[in-house]
Amino acid sequence: MENYSDTPLEDWMNDDPELLELLKEIDLQGETEIERAEIAFHKLAEKYNLLKFPSDTIELETQESENFDFQDSTSMYEALGKIKFANPDPVNIKSNVLLAAYLIKNGFEPLIDEEVDEYLGGDELAGLGFKGEGIDVEMIPIRAGESWFDKGCTLFIKEE
Repeated sequence: MENYSDTPLEDWMNDDPELLELLKEIDLQGETEIERAEIAFHKLAEKYNLLKFPSDTIELETQESENFDFQDSTSMYEALGKIKFANPDPVNIKSNVLLAAYLIKNGFEPLIDEEVDEYLGGDELAGLGFKGEGIDVEMIPIRAGESWFDKGCTLFIKEE
């Protein structure tokens, strides 16, 4: 009989021996938590055929590979930005990277509606801006009438 924990993320780790092996490899490769998180960002995306960045959609669609099957159009970059927005002081950034991979792999997105509403304080959401590179991503809700470019964002996703 399988032993399940209180969280689906822990269950995934316990049920996937290749994932556990990969996480052990990552822990041996990086000297700091930040380095291990950066390695995990890339390795998890590659292992599970997840988009690392929104721009990868075009690149991946042009690759000729019969084995390629990406799960969702949400990238690790976007999911991690949302997770970090909801929890700006993570205890462990590598755990947030792992959570981003888990959510995308299983067709979910981080739920940040309450945090966005609190941030906006009643203003209308125009979309989500993203700035930073890799695991340093920062997501910023953009109010109607604000410029995402002026906020330093390099990516903007319009609210639908």
